[in-house]
Parts: sequence; C-alpha cells; structure tokens
Amino acid sequence: MMRSIRPILVGALLLACGCTTLEPIAAPEAAVVDLRFTQVTVLETSAVFTIRLSNTNPFPLPLDGAVYRIWLNGVDIGKGMAGETIEVPRLSSVTHDVPVHFGNLGMLLRVADIVKSNEVKYRLSTTLYLVGDHGRRRISSSSEGQFKLDANQARLLQPFVPVATSGISE
Repeated sequence: MMRSIRPILVGALLLACGCTTLEPIAAPEAAVVDLRFTQVTVLETSAVFTIRLSNTNPFPLPLDGAVYRIWLNGVDIGKGMAGETIEVPRLSSVTHDVPVHFGNLGMLLRVADIVKSNEVKYRLSTTLYLVGDHGRRRISSSSEGQFKLDANQARLLQPFVPVATSGISE
C-alpha cells in the first residue's frame, strides 16, 4: 500500500509546486522630470537627468541599478547609468538623478533649436535590475515626452549656437 501512495504524493507535491507561480511584474514607468546641464566644453557636455520611476505594482520593487539610453530631439546622446540601490514603493513613485556625459558633435546640430524653443523632446529606453528572493531580473521599458528648459539652462548652451549654425546656409 505504501508503494501505491508514494507516486500519488509525489504527483500532488509537483502539482502544488507548479501552481505557485511568480506574480507578473509590470515594468516601472520612467519619465524625465528635470534636466540640468552641469558642464559644457567644446567636446563634451555633462548633464544630470532627474528620472521619475512610477511603480504600478501592488508590491515594492527593489532595484539594484539602472541603465537609461536617452535621445534628445531625435539625437541619441548616449547612456546614463545609476548604480545605487533604490526601492520604488508599491503604487508610488520615486525620483533619482542620473549623470550623463555626451559628445557635442551630435548635439551641435540641435543646440540652436533647443535654445530657440527651450523645448526638448526625449525618448528614454530603460533597463532596470530588480533584486529579490528569486535572484536578479532585468526589466525593460521605453517612454517619450517633452519638457521646457529653464532659462538658465538654455543660457548655458547659448555659446554653442554660433558654432551650431555656422556653415548652415539659408
């Protein structure tokens, strides 16, 4: 009798384990909420992007790093990386600052448009590293939006407008 019960117990145990699946995780929504140019030189610009991560899950998301690929006005300016650990509370959001260093050659063609309109359109491709009881997972998302540059930030770019527009015939 014990031999006939054993396969049933093993089958029931496997069935019970198979029913406990991981709850699907919705990737946090990422949006640029601020941009501060910190240094502008002839060859490189440094900026700090403030990113808002919104968690629509009914549980907190412990993140251990993030990589953001950023496009401004259609130009791929590069990547920003954040190595700090962040917990995004359940049904809430947090902001964090992400430093980005990018070459000016691609940006010079867009500087005049940015300074003139003070408006920046962005696209953000996000990779977040989630840590938890089941190890590390990578979750990705993308978003688009636009914002206005504050007058001081536009002023910081002003010296590059003649460089960006010289050689462009009307």
